[in-house]
Amino acid sequence: VLLSHSFFFLMIRRPPRSTLFPYTTLFRSGGNSKSSFFPWLKNELEKKGYDAYCLDLPNTENPTEEEQVDFILKNFKFDENTILFGHSLGAVDAMKVVEKLDNKIAGLVLAGGFIEPKFTDTQRIFENKYKWEFNFDKIKKKVGWITILSSVDDYAVPFEQGKILHQ
Repeated sequence: VLLSHSFFFLMIRRPPRSTLFPYTTLFRSGGNSKSSFFPWLKNELEKKGYDAYCLDLPNTENPTEEEQVDFILKNFKFDENTILFGHSLGAVDAMKVVEKLDNKIAGLVLAGGFIEPKFTDTQRIFENKYKWEFNFDKIKKKVGWITILSSVDDYAVPFEQGKILHQ
């Protein structure tokens, strides 16, 4: 179970079938790459043969959709071997990135994700800095598979948000 007070965005590069080890990049939104469970996750991925990198996104204390998504798109390559993993706001960023891709990626994992800022604990500074509209048909066409991870006891994101994403 991955629980955090902050957000993250993970990019995993699945290897071509002839390659032994995939390429992994962790993107951070909220806090930094050394906090929360990032060091543990990076270590676990490396144990399994992944090259893992944990990178910080810009302006994480006051993120905007445009700044976060543009940074990701400008700094990373996405292809048929890419698997994106987003937690919390990172799930929103991952969906926004996929919408803008010209090509298809391998997969998308959304953990503790949401499609509207309806939190059970407190308002978030980014609520008015993101467009809460998603082209789910486009997202589905751009990924080989999608996995949704939600928790019935998430302190901030209602379980219903995961149900909505699942549809």
